[in-house]
Amino acid sequence: MDGKILPTVPAGPPPPGVHSNFIDPINRAPNLIACNVILLVVSTVVVGARIISRTLLTDWRLGWDDYTIIMAFVGTAIFGSFVIETTHFGLGKHIWDVPMTTYTPQYLWWIMATFAACPASYYFVKISILLFYLRVFQLQAKLRYMIYALMVYCTIYYWVAFSTVIGLCNVRNRQWDITVTMNCFAYGKLTFAIGGLDLVADALILGFPIPMVMKLRISWAQRIYLLFVFLAGLIASIACAIRVAFAVQSRGTTDATFAQYRVVTLFCIEHYFALIAACMPTLGPFFKWLRPNHWKHVAIGPQSIGHGRYGDPEAFERVWPRPSKTPSDDTLLGRSSVAPEAEQNDPTFSYSVQAHQSRAQTPQYMERVWVKSDAHASRKGDLKNEMELQARDTASQSS
Repeated sequence: MDGKILPTVPAGPPPPGVHSNFIDPINRAPNLIACNVILLVVSTVVVGARIISRTLLTDWRLGWDDYTIIMAFVGTAIFGSFVIETTHFGLGKHIWDVPMTTYTPQYLWWIMATFAACPASYYFVKISILLFYLRVFQLQAKLRYMIYALMVYCTIYYWVAFSTVIGLCNVRNRQWDITVTMNCFAYGKLTFAIGGLDLVADALILGFPIPMVMKLRISWAQRIYLLFVFLAGLIASIACAIRVAFAVQSRGTTDATFAQYRVVTLFCIEHYFALIAACMPTLGPFFKWLRPNHWKHVAIGPQSIGHGRYGDPEAFERVWPRPSKTPSDDTLLGRSSVAPEAEQNDPTFSYSVQAHQSRAQTPQYMERVWVKSDAHASRKGDLKNEMELQARDTASQSS
């Protein structure tokens, strides 16, 4: 054995008839590392595409929803690095194949750091989605208050979850030093409670835009597309539900390193897919930039992308100059004329997008005018170029 002295004391007792294997044990850590690396690369590309869409491809500016998603990306990357580091100390192996010298204290310290990073990074994903709703939808006061209430709920809930994980035991060293014998909270019950509250937050946040999308006067294909974009986070919610089920199922197990491998894997899928889903509604301009002919029928993205300008940031700057004032937030719906179905009783979501083109302007410089409707479906417009519109009417009548 090359003169190496193998450890003889495992971190946990093996089942009857099973012997510890410190040479070539069953190890699922490579799968977890590969999952982390692949999803981290995809998340980096998606977040980068979001920033490019906001800064170069449209007249939007980076807002608080973008800043919080960047913070969420940094937190998720830190979480992924903790997970990879934990695999070096036994995660993914059976506990009887992990030496006691490895399991204590390194493994316990890193696994607790991983669990503590989860609520800290996931919080910014939820806040970014809610800030995006405030930015893209024109909402009545009561709907805005609902979003504010969800923000307060997420802030309190994730802060409590983070504090609980950090101070899980009366003596925090108990988390990474098995020689300290102090009582801890029931980990299974804590995981079930945190996961349940996570699912409640997911249901409220993902379900919020559904009534608004259903009221839009667009084709069913476009409506289904928007629903798919907004509900992409269901993958993260499904992973969360499975994670809670695994955590409850593994309560009382003595094979902690192998049982926690499944939970941590689902944590990774949940976090990365939530981050990707939060960026999906903003990627329309980027997809249209990549393949304008393929995406021209989809009502998202900028009004037009000039041929022969791809990959030229200065050209994008000329086509979509940064406005001096806050632009109309209609990038999500792009070139289609969108209006809500008229409702006399409760028009909770009422706006339309109309594009007006002047004779001296190219399609790239189309102006967008928000036309709001009141409760009685009366239309009021803020027409910026009234003289030009009158000239058009006169020309059409004379012809």
